[in-house]
Amino acid sequence: MTRLSPAGRKALLTLHLVTSLGWLGADLVLLALGVAGLRGADPEVVYPAAALLVTWLFAPLSVVVWLVGLASALLTPWGLLRWRWVLVKFAVTTVVLTLVLLLLTPRVRHLGELAGAATTHLRVDLVVAPTVSSTLLLVVTVLSTYKPWGRLRPARPGGPATGAGRAARLSQAARPSRVAPSRLARPRWAARACRKAYPNSGAGAESVISTSIRTTPSGSSRSRVWLRTVVAGCCRATVTTSSSLAISTSAW
Repeated sequence: MTRLSPAGRKALLTLHLVTSLGWLGADLVLLALGVAGLRGADPEVVYPAAALLVTWLFAPLSVVVWLVGLASALLTPWGLLRWRWVLVKFAVTTVVLTLVLLLLTPRVRHLGELAGAATTHLRVDLVVAPTVSSTLLLVVTVLSTYKPWGRLRPARPGGPATGAGRAARLSQAARPSRVAPSRLARPRWAARACRKAYPNSGAGAESVISTSIRTTPSGSSRSRVWLRTVVAGCCRATVTTSSSLAISTSAW
């Protein structure tokens, strides 16, 4: 399946965060209305407001969060069946969505129609149901933060940007690049580093390093490693003349 670009992944992640936070916020508001109704608030105001909240905000956000989460799993390197925490998170979200659409929404609408005539059982339901859903949403948030349990199946070499695929690409990127030594060479910097490490190394370090770099074959794939070797040799030397420094660098 086609993967999103980095900009697309960031946009999808932003949408996922915004809708998820909105879903949790609406759930907490619904819980607050249920508690207010049990504590003696005007039922003619509380329960119709809860019905409006569920109908026009909570239920639609539930569907949007589920769709955005599915898209985030399928269109990003995380995948839907690669990581245990992703699969558990998606399963919990699916369960919450089913309960909201099939149980919570019809009952809260009915409660809003009854208002002051609602039974105690219905009023308690408006507290219990948001408590359960808020707890499940907090569990999902913890899973997204800590990402426990590892993979469901082994990573493919060169696969997604997580796990072994990322490690393989980083290992390949860490190989010395074929850059001309003239771009890597910094004689004055190397000499200053040498004098800083060993103040007695003398002023001949710069001329020795410059001469050695100019004699390096152009385009050498080991130029970066070679330059570090030269600097290390100079910094480990405890001599004071350029001739002794040249002997030290040639030994490296």
